[in-house]
Amino acid sequence: VINTPFLLISSTDDKIWNIYLIDQDGSAFTITSKKKDQRIESLRMVFDSQNRISRMEVNEAQGQRSEFTLSSFNTKPVIKSDTFNFKAPEGVTVDDQR
Repeated sequence: VINTPFLLISSTDDKIWNIYLIDQDGSAFTITSKKKDQRIESLRMVFDSQNRISRMEVNEAQGQRSEFTLSSFNTKPVIKSDTFNFKAPEGVTVDDQR
């Protein structure tokens, strides 16, 4: 399992969630790994009044700190039907188990 707190944004897997400590301060959540010597020491996510991530702060073990501010959300994007076209390369079998 790759150990990065970014997985929590889209995962409902208890195995992943149990690797982290999560501290809440109002609409902000600070996530730290229970395991030592991780590349990312902490991830702080701040949510706006509509429960959208509005800010992320990443603190890496080597001391690098990155901040991301998210705004101008497009909650109803229009995606044309031909935007994504997948053609399997010759010799490849697609195992579609829908």
